[in-house]
Amino acid sequence: PRALTLRDGAVLTLRCAEEGDAFASLRLRLETTRTCPYIASLPEDVNESPWQQAATLRGFRDDPRGLLLYAQAPGGALVGGLGLKSNARRKLQHWVDLGMAIVPAWQGRGLGRAMIEAALDFAAAHPLIEKVTLGVLPENARAHGLYVSMGFREEGRQYRHLRQPDGTYSDHVFMAVYVKPGAAPSGFETWRGR
Repeated sequence: PRALTLRDGAVLTLRCAEEGDAFASLRLRLETTRTCPYIASLPEDVNESPWQQAATLRGFRDDPRGLLLYAQAPGGALVGGLGLKSNARRKLQHWVDLGMAIVPAWQGRGLGRAMIEAALDFAAAHPLIEKVTLGVLPENARAHGLYVSMGFREEGRQYRHLRQPDGTYSDHVFMAVYVKPGAAPSGFETWRGR
């Protein structure tokens, strides 16, 4: 765990997930699916029991290429989460997929950047990870801008991939950043760390 001071002076704790976070993790997922239109899940999709959620948290803990970080506010509430999910197939072990959600009151304050920096530092230090991928909706301009500012570049797009409850569609943009020198193709940056 480490103290994290945001741009506005707020101090949070950034730490790895623990099994005991199951209830708080479910609360965070419910709040972000309810309030963040750019997440692929809806609140009714968050239907795991606390025991199932604890198993998911154990899975991240036990995966040497996986990482699940939580931002914890004073008082104990989880206000953001970031996961790096790996693939067990040997031909795909050189990359991890990043997913992140932050409750609205804590967005735009530097928390997302800090969590991504921690995740990219982890990936860069890992001997097998060369690339970090993520998906973003084009309508989420703030997140897209953050990813670009951190070296992520578009790799592809799935058109009309997400159907919103109101019947409108969103594309899904795939982005990646490389974390090992020499691994990046032309036009891509390599994460340099802080």
